[in-house]
Amino acid sequence: MKQYLVKGQSLLEIIVAVALFSMAAAFVGSIILDALTVSSDGGEYSEALHRLSEGVEAVRSIRDFAWNELTFNQSGLSNAGGTWSFLGEGTTEQFGGLSRTIVFQNVCRDSGRAITSCPGLYTDPHTKTMTATVSWQGWTGIPKSLTQTLNLTNWLSRGWAEDILADFGDGEFTGTAASSTMTNDGSVILAAQ
Repeated sequence: MKQYLVKGQSLLEIIVAVALFSMAAAFVGSIILDALTVSSDGGEYSEALHRLSEGVEAVRSIRDFAWNELTFNQSGLSNAGGTWSFLGEGTTEQFGGLSRTIVFQNVCRDSGRAITSCPGLYTDPHTKTMTATVSWQGWTGIPKSLTQTLNLTNWLSRGWAEDILADFGDGEFTGTAASSTMTNDGSVILAAQ
């Protein structure tokens, strides 16, 4: 029987074993790293979602209490004594690594009273667009944010406007007439009874 000298086979087996171990270690390491990322981001995300909802509800509370407080372009919020209020123009709030910003914009309307981009036919004095944003740095350094935008209305407003001639003809008005030559301020003629 002939014997073959096999040199280098042990070295090849060692290289293959080290390569397989390295791939397995990299795989396990990436799973652990992903789990840490999800765990860390999940906590930050939950806190950010809470702060976002809290900000939206705080602004609604301020709106319900006093519409005339919605005068800022950007403001943070304060809950002193259990009552929500604005901190002032250009302010934001910090919660550890989280930052909350509340931005307000005017709402414009077109001739059909639908919301349109500003400048529209007129600025609606009883509607504002609010955008609440909570931002933070993820533990990997990637900036993250949550945003919610909604229209706030002054539902307690007693203002009522009829601004076209057809609006004035919807009923029976004895002794009242609308002028067919309306100016910017309109014209209603009332007769003495």
